[in-house]
Amino acid sequence: IWGYNDWIPTLENLKGTTFVVTAYTLEEAEEDYDVLKKYGSEEIWKAESNPFCSYIERNTQTSPNNRVYRENAAWQAWRM
Repeated sequence: IWGYNDWIPTLENLKGTTFVVTAYTLEEAEEDYDVLKKYGSEEIWKAESNPFCSYIERNTQTSPNNRVYRENAAWQAWRM
């Protein structure tokens, strides 16, 4: 969600729902937190490592500080 304005209409349409947000890294999930709070979301559970994430490393040449990227590596739940 962080860094992509394309998500704003989706967030607006999620009002009245509970949803899970995933991210490639825990750091990205923490950045998503800031965006979700800005749009009035209520946190159900904090960003944490997802035990069901992919174990295949995603080849990302632009990753800062050599972070390891994995599909759904972190998750958090919210209510709008």
